Amino acid sequence: MNRALDPGHVFVIHGDLMQLHADAWCVPGSHDPARPGDTWAHAVADHPPEPIPDGFGRPGHRVHPWCPLHAGDPLPWLVDLGGSRGTPIDWYLDAVDELLRKVAADLEHRTPRFGRARPLLTLPLVGTGQGGKRRQAGEMASALLPLLCRFASEHRLDIGLVMIDGAAHSAVQAVRRSLPIELAWPALDTERMEAADRLAALAARRALVLFIGAGVSRGAGLPGWAELLTAIAVEEAQLTAPQVAALEQLEKIDQAHFLQIKLRSRDRLKAAVARFVATRSRRYALAHALLAGLPVQEIVTTNYDQLFEVASEGARRPIARLPYETVRDGERWLLKLHGCVSAASDIVLTRDDYYAYRDRREALAGIVQALLITRHMLFVGFSLEDDNFHRIVRAVRRAMHRGERGSEGHFGTALVVGGNPLVQALWQDELTWVNFDREGHGTAVSARGLEIFLDRLAAGAETRSDHLFHPAYAGVLAPGELRLKGLLTELAEQADAEVRHTPAWAEVERLLDRLGWRER
Repeated sequence: MNRALDPGHVFVIHGDLMQLHADAWCVPGSHDPARPGDTWAHAVADHPPEPIPDGFGRPGHRVHPWCPLHAGDPLPWLVDLGGSRGTPIDWYLDAVDELLRKVAADLEHRTPRFGRARPLLTLPLVGTGQGGKRRQAGEMASALLPLLCRFASEHRLDIGLVMIDGAAHSAVQAVRRSLPIELAWPALDTERMEAADRLAALAARRALVLFIGAGVSRGAGLPGWAELLTAIAVEEAQLTAPQVAALEQLEKIDQAHFLQIKLRSRDRLKAAVARFVATRSRRYALAHALLAGLPVQEIVTTNYDQLFEVASEGARRPIARLPYETVRDGERWLLKLHGCVSAASDIVLTRDDYYAYRDRREALAGIVQALLITRHMLFVGFSLEDDNFHRIVRAVRRAMHRGERGSEGHFGTALVVGGNPLVQALWQDELTWVNFDREGHGTAVSARGLEIFLDRLAAGAETRSDHLFHPAYAGVLAPGELRLKGLLTELAEQADAEVRHTPAWAEVERLLDRLGWRER
């Protein structure tokens, strides 16, 4: 596998393995009979496996491909992981090693999905569900993660270790912090690592907000705006090739206006866009998963799709959508600045839509202005060419004086893939730029560099220690965490009824719950 010079990378993801886009994924199961475990069976129930040979489950024969549910879906691989409490951890690792080698050999001859530079295999923290190592999940994490990192580096395969449980995720992040940098982060240079850590510090103290553009959804197979309009022109308006070529010479908002005229209905155009987006986005991308796991309360997007919402559910960080839902106290929210596939009439496409936006949705622009003034905004997958956004920023410029925004007056950071250097020059006094473009390499390599950067950002921003009191993860606790666990235990055990009836105790109790007190 030699698609790029950089080594492979292991991503640590808080999310739903069955909802995440990848090239292949591990389906834990058993050999007698040969079937997926109960947790995973429904995900592959509609399609039978490839004929499973006799002897499945013997050493060297514990991995077998399964048919994907839909064309373009990740290829499932059934893996015999049905051990018991007494089964050695090495037995599980042997199956993972076989999985890695067979998947790497298979993907060598396949093109990575959605133009990714490197194929991606995803798997859970094996053996910790129904496989018998639930009580030794910390030991499993400590053994599994180095194995994955070494294999990824040597075979140039990207691997996603995906956990839906918060305690498992924070425990694996703790294990990764203990690994040598050259093993955990072999493809991330010092400059970008430091930039990710600076943003992580902002996220950890709740000073970071996200602005997500269409580039994030490309990893899930969705097109950019130009490609979207071209697809609508061909599939809905049925333009000829010469007409499409002429259409593409117009500005994008004028392209949309022409298609509206051609379809003879604004509603028909918007419904077509909503249908196109919704039917091509069953699974969320790696970037969605990494961004959804950040401790960020406010997010803005110009995207119509709902992939970030699905990723947030997978990370167990549910989100309210503005302006469609009411935000409850403490709930994080996502502002859908240009509408949503669930409300096609709100989708902003044409020049008229942009003009009408000023009249009907000025309050939404005000929210973005407030975030620009009070937070540090991280732009991901956004071109900074949107007219609505330019109008919002102009209002902020008028309201704020230079020197009041902190270091160099910057109000945010832009992560750039395939960016226009002239656009960067226009914004150099207001944005910090982290550019992933590399001379001699295409957009796919740059986009992968951005994903690795987001993984580092997510790792550094992880402030939760859901595993602290969970007995299954005791083996991954650092000395300081063990002392803290002892002190908190002593506090909780010595608190009498009088203490527990004070208002402050409710805060202490919430903290203990977040740290896994009920699991002890």
